[in-house]
Amino acid sequence: MNKAQQKIEQYIKQQINNSELPDWKCPWIARNKCNFITGHAYSGGNAALVAFNENDYFLTFNQSQEIGYVKKDSHSLPIPFYKIISDVNETETGEIKEGNPRPILVSYYNVFGLNDIEVTEEEKFNKIISKRNKKFDHKPEPDIEQFFTEIGAEFNSSNAKAYHVRGTDEIFIPKIDQFKNKNDYYRTVFHEIGHWTGNSENCFRDKTGNKFGNAGYAKEELVAEIYSNYIASDYGFNVSDQSVSYIKNWLQAIKEKPMALMAAFRDAQIAYKWTVEKLLTV
Repeated sequence: MNKAQQKIEQYIKQQINNSELPDWKCPWIARNKCNFITGHAYSGGNAALVAFNENDYFLTFNQSQEIGYVKKDSHSLPIPFYKIISDVNETETGEIKEGNPRPILVSYYNVFGLNDIEVTEEEKFNKIISKRNKKFDHKPEPDIEQFFTEIGAEFNSSNAKAYHVRGTDEIFIPKIDQFKNKNDYYRTVFHEIGHWTGNSENCFRDKTGNKFGNAGYAKEELVAEIYSNYIASDYGFNVSDQSVSYIKNWLQAIKEKPMALMAAFRDAQIAYKWTVEKLLTV
């Protein structure tokens, strides 16, 4: 571990216990079918429900009243709301164990397409629509772009999400002009490269059984975010509060928190070392 990594580790450990740490916020603006007021993009089964609707933006009845009202004879679209829970089981010895997280249907909420809304609050409407369509003018960093070219991953554009397709070289990232802050764009790409390193034989991480919300998934998120900070430091980025918030959020999903964090630092260091050695051979 080099001195920069030692400082990163010390800072993250210190800030995780900071009660005033701000909540993590998505650093990009989604350009996908989403809730008009919040900008939250639909995913999973809900994305399929709205995929063939002519509208790109949707609002609940109450949200529609912020900008106008629902037109007469308009038809709503039911969107299911799921909550992730874990079954709790008692073993023969009396030990309490949590089962794998699973989604349960909590309720439905009805949404209307933006075309079904008669807009009366023009000023507020224009402010929101300009935000949904906003583009940020960022100039790419040539040295970091060269790193992306040499690393060997396959980068694709995504309108709403950043993710790595497990077991492949494919990484999907929103465009740089969707990010409010250019550094957040590069941090996000570094994070997904962190996931991608787990494919390598030299820093292979078994992700079998990892499902959103479970301990295995959370541990992998810790590794990718810490790795992101290691790479970012090479390009002069300091650890951000948002990065620490992200780590803190996923750490809460793991029972053995101190050990999990130590293991994540170790695996991130292995991935970083592999990255440096890989680039030396390019």
